[in-house]
Amino acid sequence: MIGIRGIVLFFLIFSLSIFSQPLRIALDEDYAPFSFYDESGNLVGISVDFWKLFSEKTGVEVELVPVKWYRAQELLTEGKIDAIDQIFKTPEREEALSFSRPIFEMRSCVFFRKDLPIGDFSDLSSYIVGALRGEGAVETLRRKNPDVEFEFFDDYSSIVKALKEKKISVFLGDDIVARYYLSKGDILPEFRTLHLETNYLHVAVLRDNESVLSLINVGLSRISERERNEIIRNYIPLALVTPPWLLRVVFYGISAFAIAFGIALSFIYLLKRKVEERTLQLREANEELKAQNEEIEALYQEVSANQEELEKLYGEIRELNERFRESVWKIAKLVFIEDKSRFFFEVGQIVKYLLNVKNLKVILDDRAPEKVEGTVFEISHSNEKHGYIVLEGDLSEDEKGVLESLLTIVSAIYTYRKLISRERKLYRDIVKT
Repeated sequence: MIGIRGIVLFFLIFSLSIFSQPLRIALDEDYAPFSFYDESGNLVGISVDFWKLFSEKTGVEVELVPVKWYRAQELLTEGKIDAIDQIFKTPEREEALSFSRPIFEMRSCVFFRKDLPIGDFSDLSSYIVGALRGEGAVETLRRKNPDVEFEFFDDYSSIVKALKEKKISVFLGDDIVARYYLSKGDILPEFRTLHLETNYLHVAVLRDNESVLSLINVGLSRISERERNEIIRNYIPLALVTPPWLLRVVFYGISAFAIAFGIALSFIYLLKRKVEERTLQLREANEELKAQNEEIEALYQEVSANQEELEKLYGEIRELNERFRESVWKIAKLVFIEDKSRFFFEVGQIVKYLLNVKNLKVILDDRAPEKVEGTVFEISHSNEKHGYIVLEGDLSEDEKGVLESLLTIVSAIYTYRKLISRERKLYRDIVKT
């Protein structure tokens, strides 16, 4: 027998196939990387590709309506659209709207310049906070600090423009989207964040339009998690997720915090130096090009070459950033490794991965090796030598500094593990006595 569930599923699929009118979905026209216009004026992004897949899965034609965000709910009320994409569920909105199942997770944060004395939400009373018109997280921030004053903008591009012109120094935004626009404006390194809340992007319809909501939910159920992640990876190469064990590592010892903090400082310094050097080179090359007004064609070709070099630089930075985060995760796990051979084997693997070197040798001996080919780095802490690392090939001064900082932290972890082992042994001996 087919059963009631089979019959219900059949009619839902049948309703999708006969939906003759295009499903009109409003989305923010300036919400990269989810929806934005490319250089050719085409609407692109995660949400655009998502709704194309929705249409393929259901056979329902979808008409995307890009709008200024503050206009979306007005158009829905006026009946000019059927639903709104990329919208947070809030108590205020639930009074008039019904929401689909969650589609994408999104963190809302307050971004502020690093030089501002802001430690928590109470410190925001002294500043004008920029935000999008119709931004759902505004009420959440007001509940945390009723004294916050807002200046509203039509889109993220306008917010970034105001930041670059120093008209505002603080703004409320969705983490992935805000970082995209700050990076595009070359000002991302100037900002820190306060995490406000973690929410989800939904599709919303008017409360009396449950038929469209059911249609959308059935279509969403046909799109797998793997397909959703493939779309995201086309626009966001690296998803940043805080591992749940990190808090436990910090709780068990200050050494785990020192790992992340120490390597982060060294790594950020290395990235900053690389960006400054390349930026200076590009600026000098650009000034030379401007002086050669008579060679228009040569100017165009050199600017194109500089653009390719800058994109290559961003690629290198992303690769270094990925290696850094992976290394932090691996180093934090060293706290729980008691076996010395395994401990230093993992150290060697981390060094290979972080510095992208192939030929490396770890010597577990407190005596310096006499004859080796390569550069020797000592692993020691508090005048106690644990061993040596031998690297073939040349390292830059910055890379040597990063490696020395890494080995200092690793030595501290190893010493910390030895102390813990001794305390455990002493405790067992006392219990036996």
